[in-house]
Amino acid sequence: MTFTVLGILAATAGSLVWSVLLLLLYFIGHGILAVIAEPSMGFAQKLSQSEKYGKASAILKIVMGAVILLIGFYLLYSGF
Repeated sequence: MTFTVLGILAATAGSLVWSVLLLLLYFIGHGILAVIAEPSMGFAQKLSQSEKYGKASAILKIVMGAVILLIGFYLLYSGF
């Protein structure tokens, strides 16, 4: 969806250079997120399996799940 909107924006920008720049920045942004996410996932997995931080990890999962649930209820209540 985002790529489609960005593609339409780039196509209607009127300048080929601006269109290529928009698409390039979009792909760089997604690439950076993938590079950052990989080590973070490994760290989070090690932390959740650690006996030392196991209880804190379980509590944090419950709290974050409740936060996501509350945000979902708020979005449903406000009608998006």
